[in-house]
Amino acid sequence: MAFAVWFTGLPGSGKTVIAARTSALLENEGIPVKILQLDEIRRVLTPNPRYTDEERDIVYASPCLYGKTADRVWCQCFY
Repeated sequence: MAFAVWFTGLPGSGKTVIAARTSALLENEGIPVKILQLDEIRRVLTPNPRYTDEERDIVYASPCLYGKTADRVWCQCFY
């Protein structure tokens, strides 16, 4: 069974800390985890970001596509 956990919030609100702690808890239970960070995805898709509506839609849709097509053996945590 695969599932996704998405952490959203303002910059500096603790998403990375919560994701890391959640990841550790899941891995301690033997559940494989993959953490995706939107900042890293954005750097690959838009190395020189303009932050247009179209660009933002592409960047935000890419993790959804990744989760939909990824191997179903791991849990995906995204923030």
